[in-house]
Amino acid sequence: MIWFGLFAIVIVVAIGRMYRPLPSGMSGTRLWRSPLPLLARLRFHAAATMLLVGVSALAWGLGDISLTAVGVAVAAVMILNAIPVRYTYTMDGITLGRTPMRRWTEFAGVARRPGGARLQSIAGGRAFTVWLAGTGSADEAILAMRQLVRGSYQGHLIQVEHGADDSQPFAPIHEQRLGLSS
Repeated sequence: MIWFGLFAIVIVVAIGRMYRPLPSGMSGTRLWRSPLPLLARLRFHAAATMLLVGVSALAWGLGDISLTAVGVAVAAVMILNAIPVRYTYTMDGITLGRTPMRRWTEFAGVARRPGGARLQSIAGGRAFTVWLAGTGSADEAILAMRQLVRGSYQGHLIQVEHGADDSQPFAPIHEQRLGLSS
C-alpha cells in the first residue's frame, strides 16, 4: 500500500510543476502562446518518469505489487507526458502552463540552444529554458524574446502583431519608446 502512496505523490508533484491550483498571477497584455513540444515534455518529466517506473519495477521485483500495477504506473507516465502544455508570453513576462509568471526583468539575455532558447538570469536568479519546436518561427520567437528582455530594461514597449490565432504570432515587431524620464 505504501507503493501506491509513493506513486500518487510522484504524479501529483509532476503535475504540480505545470499546473498550480491557484491563479498563475499572469499580468500584462498577452502577446502569443506556443506549445511545449512532446520531446520537451518528455525531458521535463524525465525525473518523475524514471522514479515512477523504477520504483514500480522495484516493488514488482520484490513481489509487493502485481504486474498490473506496473502497467498502471507506465500508463500514468504516458498520460502525464500527453498533457498539452503551453508557454504564454505577455508584455510583462512568460509562464509555462499555470506556473508563476517570470518577469522579463528577471533575465539578462537570451541564448540560443539546441531545441530552443535559454533565458539567462541576472545575478542570483534562476535561468529559464524555453523549448521551441524546430520550425522557422523558433528564430522569430528568440528574436522577440530578446527584444522583450532588452525592452524591459530600456523602457521600450514591444508590440508583437499576430494573426487571428496564436500559432502565427510573428509579424513585424515594432518598438515604441515609453514616456519614462530617466
